Amino acid sequence: MRELVLLRLWVGSWLDSPIYWVATMADFVLIPERPVDWDIVASRIKEIYGDRRWALVIVSEGIKEYGGPRDEFGHSRLGGVGNELSQYIEKVTGIETRAVIPGHIIRGAPPTAFDRVLAVRFATEAFNAIESGDFGKMVAYRDGDIVRVPITEVLGKNRLVSGYWMKLYETYWGT
Repeated sequence: MRELVLLRLWVGSWLDSPIYWVATMADFVLIPERPVDWDIVASRIKEIYGDRRWALVIVSEGIKEYGGPRDEFGHSRLGGVGNELSQYIEKVTGIETRAVIPGHIIRGAPPTAFDRVLAVRFATEAFNAIESGDFGKMVAYRDGDIVRVPITEVLGKNRLVSGYWMKLYETYWGT
């Protein structure tokens, strides 16, 4: 049996991420909303690894501790944090560590019936908005309904983990 630490870098929807945290029962989850010192992560992983010879860490690509490369405007460039953290854990603990980034594989999966119906609903509402001259809006899925949302309500804003999901995060992975 292979013994190593796997880091799974999540690059998908903020809403899907907490579902995967729970489904995998990851040993450590790093999200932008809760900065964590990488030494704490390495220490906890070393402890967990000592008990069962493997560990799973889920990393959001937007974590602030990373301090990775910046674009020409000074904004953080996302990506690479899984590999950086993997190398850091291996260096500090001496445990073989690998980063696994399945984002493109997951996004490349065949659409489900729900996906196909949702696409038709989005297209229909977008067409209706154009036909009625209701510009400056996007269509969104909210509580099972397709709604029009003014672009100004979403432009430049991040949807952060909060409420129930943040409480769940604190319960299982808070430091």
